[in-house]
Amino acid sequence: MGLEEYRSKRNFAKTGEPDGSEGKERHRSPRFVIQEHDASRLHYDFRLEIDGVLKSWAVPKGVPLESGIRRLAVQTEDHPLDYINFEGRIPEGQYGAGEVRIFDSGTFILHKQDLEKIEFELEGEVYSGRYVLIHTGENNWLILKKKDGQVSMEAGATKRRVEMVLNDIEISNKSFVDAFIAGVVEGLVSRLEGYGSFKKVQINIVKDDIKVAFDGSAVECNGFVGDIIRRTLVGMAEPLGVAGLVKNINIQVAGSEV
Repeated sequence: MGLEEYRSKRNFAKTGEPDGSEGKERHRSPRFVIQEHDASRLHYDFRLEIDGVLKSWAVPKGVPLESGIRRLAVQTEDHPLDYINFEGRIPEGQYGAGEVRIFDSGTFILHKQDLEKIEFELEGEVYSGRYVLIHTGENNWLILKKKDGQVSMEAGATKRRVEMVLNDIEISNKSFVDAFIAGVVEGLVSRLEGYGSFKKVQINIVKDDIKVAFDGSAVECNGFVGDIIRRTLVGMAEPLGVAGLVKNINIQVAGSEV
């Protein structure tokens, strides 16, 4: 992204936030910071030092301390490296007005980074251990802490059985499997309380009717959540070579916890 968007949103004559003019001094180990941001709504800003800037996400409920908890993380504009030490009040009328306090900071080890996933290990005073950020669409990501010894999702996907029938055509052993598990299922679980783990999930779309069940228990998925599922799954049709109107989709994922 660079810092153009960051600078365009701020008037540095009025806010005490750094403008990034002090350069891009990097430390031997990349750093992270979690800042408590009491703006219009209290949230936490999570930042990783990558490619000479602070890649940034707003995490409404905070970065999870324990495994098994998935939190929405909305990617925001890149911030300058000197923002890692910023604390203070952003004045009223300025972008992000409110109090900013450092909640935790430290270094991290980057294990993997691509457009869909970032895997890393935090080494802070409050937060430590392996984490993963999963891209679920547009600026939305999920952040979760891995269990000790947990393997990556690529390896985990081979332990699950995924069946997909689209327009009465059975589709299996496709590369979209990881994206499906990480995107649709993770995104769905993040919006549904009480479904942090399951052995089987079934998703069926027939025209405008969406039915979802976790371990045989039906879940209401109308409105916003239903639209996300429909748009994501229907968007799979073209890359999978399924021509014409998508009339029905049936997916079953069985295996260990997602």
